[in-house]
Amino acid sequence: MKTSKSNLNFDFIEFEISEKDLDVFKNSIAQGCIRRVDQISLNKWHYLLRADDRLLEIELSYNKNNIKQFHCACGACSPGKICKHVQLVSYWHVNTIRSKKDSQYAISKTVQTDLSESSPEDLQYYIQFLVRQNKLNREWIYFFEESRKLSSEPIVKYNSLFDRFLQFVSIQTRNSVSKIKLQLQLFEELYYISFYHYKQSNVYEAIHALLAGIHKLHELHFLVDWKNQSRLLQINEKLHTALEQFLTSIIAPRALNSLYKLISETMLSQDYLILNAKSNLFHILKIRFSKSSHSKQNFQAIVEKLNLNIREEYKFNLLDYLYDEYPELLKDYLISIELNNSVYWVLSWLDNRKSRISNDYLYQLYTKIYEVANKEMKTLVALKIADLYSSQSNPEAGKKLIKYYLETGHTKLLESYFKESEFSQQEFEQFLENLESVVAGKTLSIVQKIELANYSKQWLVLLKLISTSGDIELLMKYDLKFPEEFHPKLIEVYILFTRNYLDSHVGQKSHQRIELITRHIKMVYRSKLFTFYANELKQLFPNRKLLAQN
Repeated sequence: MKTSKSNLNFDFIEFEISEKDLDVFKNSIAQGCIRRVDQISLNKWHYLLRADDRLLEIELSYNKNNIKQFHCACGACSPGKICKHVQLVSYWHVNTIRSKKDSQYAISKTVQTDLSESSPEDLQYYIQFLVRQNKLNREWIYFFEESRKLSSEPIVKYNSLFDRFLQFVSIQTRNSVSKIKLQLQLFEELYYISFYHYKQSNVYEAIHALLAGIHKLHELHFLVDWKNQSRLLQINEKLHTALEQFLTSIIAPRALNSLYKLISETMLSQDYLILNAKSNLFHILKIRFSKSSHSKQNFQAIVEKLNLNIREEYKFNLLDYLYDEYPELLKDYLISIELNNSVYWVLSWLDNRKSRISNDYLYQLYTKIYEVANKEMKTLVALKIADLYSSQSNPEAGKKLIKYYLETGHTKLLESYFKESEFSQQEFEQFLENLESVVAGKTLSIVQKIELANYSKQWLVLLKLISTSGDIELLMKYDLKFPEEFHPKLIEVYILFTRNYLDSHVGQKSHQRIELITRHIKMVYRSKLFTFYANELKQLFPNRKLLAQN
């Protein structure tokens, strides 16, 4: 068992744990993963946890706001790093035991203050007292006072207020989670301040406040490691939704032109990304300022953001929006770019979003990627095209599948093609002849022809090809593919190949080879056909001792 100390802060526990783990913990707790909880002493607890199909014992000692020491039987803990099991039971403890104590304490307080009955003088005294006692309160009061004032340049004012508050936060606390919580609270309060101005008919001020918040939120998004992004996305959506609503009340052309310019400057800044396909400035601008001439400009502005050094998920958001709003422009762009440098993230986006992208769209992009891909990537892309193939929806794709098979040698391409295509024997033989032109006049190899006949289930052609090959390995490889009615014919081919082999080979190695072939026939074919094969060889080679034993 491992012992360690932890900095997991109970006040910010939902910020300390990743969003993915948080969902898993909540589901596990709801399903009863915590089987038993015992309080050993005042601040020491013992838990029995069901996890990974086994029972684990966990022991925790708590301080007021974090874990003092912990033991977990999983063996995955190390000094300074707690395991998922300790995180889970800590989250349960905070939300079950600690929250219950806090609520009991709040109810048991003997002094209750009802501020609703206080006079303005008393309220002013209370506020002054809170400001004197706490530096953070002073900053909040300053932020509220200044943000409610009207200004000739609101965007400048709000940027200044943000910088002041964030600088204060960085000085006052080194805890990264505490900083993130205060930053999110700052954006939340700005959201309510914008509504204060809107209710006062100061719509212009309200919109400036929201745009300043959106710009700063996206700027911080680059700089801060947001472990739990759900809150960030929620406040981002709230700010954009409010902005879209406020814009509907602006009618004056001069005011609209001013706001159009301001919104454009914000969305074109390097920090601004699309975090939500519907809650973003590009979408708002398109709806509120429906100017068709700006479509290509907006498209180009988003494309330029794809070249930034950003995480793949943000590129996916940008591509999602472009696909929804400008599908043809996006297709032209992706086909025209040098995919050698971009092929991996484009291919990754297509794979992740293929459920929402049309097959025709996917096919056109995959075929373009195939043209510039290296040999290993060609096979991967060709298989993706095979998954999309339907002779009814895209008959031209069938020709490409055969071409890709001849270039990559991957037989799944043939499986997809012949699953959708049927030939008579005459049509198939003509099909083989026509393929010579596909491979630039080169002659198809016997193996390629055999593979084509195999996957098209042209058994007579396949039998003919194998018979003329003279290769007994090919016969042993494909004889299981044939329907049973072809077995007598195949036995005749075995006899022919074996006779030809024994005519030119003697010694121990030849005996071992014939023994291998004999075992294969004995296992695959009916006993009557095996006996026929063995007797024929005995008659042909009466002096071979090995054949006499079969």
